[in-house]
Amino acid sequence: MLRDHAWIEVVRYAERTSYVGSDGGGYGLWFWVVPGSGVRVNVGRTVRFDNKFHAIDWSAKRAANATLDCETSGMASCIEHADTYLCAAARMEGYDSVVVWRDPTYPGSPHYSGLRSDVLELIICPKDEPPEQTTACPTMLSFTNASGGPCTCNEDAELLTCIETGDFGRVSLANDYGTRPVVIISVFVGVWTMVVVLLYMIATRMCALRCNGTTSKSKRPSSSESTTPLLATLPDLSALVDAD
Repeated sequence: MLRDHAWIEVVRYAERTSYVGSDGGGYGLWFWVVPGSGVRVNVGRTVRFDNKFHAIDWSAKRAANATLDCETSGMASCIEHADTYLCAAARMEGYDSVVVWRDPTYPGSPHYSGLRSDVLELIICPKDEPPEQTTACPTMLSFTNASGGPCTCNEDAELLTCIETGDFGRVSLANDYGTRPVVIISVFVGVWTMVVVLLYMIATRMCALRCNGTTSKSKRPSSSESTTPLLATLPDLSALVDAD
């Protein structure tokens, strides 16, 4: 159980703006709860859910009429996801964050890898939330390292990490913001194209073998021909033997 005002270790990716969507602008600042990540953030007063469907239903009943900056700006993750109003509802109820278990029954679980996506999501909901965030270091938040020491968020990395820890956990920026869906689609289409080509080659080979088998059968002698001795076509030489 996560206690109110606890410092918990989290992970966040900058490249999530390429395929999941950015955050901020009223949508909240999103993290995964990952013990051992080495970076901690304070959850403040938090509301907890053991099912994302329950969290979405709870937020829709309380903040369905809310107007968020991320909606008016057309931020894709804000207007296309069902969890748009989690932070809006949390702020209305006096909470600083939302913790929700993304259980296997929620859309997107299991992960495309086939593994269960039963992770804890943490959404920090500042009262005066910053505009759209696209890096691993959302503004207005303070972080510490695992032991409670200082942590200066590394804005040049895709993975949330502290500059003080050097290259530990650092992943360089991919510089592919907004292009990841195209890459994913290209890989998907390329793989299936290869599968189709492979199946075509196999079918062609099987057809060739089958056709060759039919041709070979057609060239075999008939049953009457096969029972005729090969020497039957030679002349009768017995008369010549008797003459001698």
